[in-house]
Amino acid sequence: MTKAKNLLWCLMLVAFILGRGYAFGEIHSLTLGVDGVACPFCVYGLEKHLNNASGVESVEFHLSAATADLQLKAGSRLDLRSIQQAITDAGFTMRDLDIQVSGTLSNDGKFWVLVSTKDFMKFILVAKGNQHLDKIFTGKLSTAESEGREITVWGKVHTHSSGPPDIIVEKCELLEK
Repeated sequence: MTKAKNLLWCLMLVAFILGRGYAFGEIHSLTLGVDGVACPFCVYGLEKHLNNASGVESVEFHLSAATADLQLKAGSRLDLRSIQQAITDAGFTMRDLDIQVSGTLSNDGKFWVLVSTKDFMKFILVAKGNQHLDKIFTGKLSTAESEGREITVWGKVHTHSSGPPDIIVEKCELLEK
């Protein structure tokens, strides 16, 4: 009986931890700007390549704005290199990537790091120019870190050959406790 009881407690703990991961921080939206898309045939080819990219559930392209809204598969991680490669393979160039993501913050003294709670993807938060992020957002980042609160960030993603991608922060909001 004790083994069964222990197993039940373990299963309940795992369910709680996994459930929490999906209930909180996550990537809410991704919008790609793509250069060179001029006609419906271009859209078809690009959507076909993007739908085959790792982690992509669906793509909705807006020809007049030359942007694509991506929906990620449940439980998948954002694979920026796969998305960029799909765009290149389709014959186009990614102009920019707008993101809305929630997660927890940490500061190593040099960088603010946002970790999306759902998939544990890391992003380095940066400001435009040489501005100080915490001054721009009136202490929201420090508050989020010190109180262990989640924060939602909107911005443009910038990738590197190594290390986590940057988000050039345009807006952020503390989530309720």
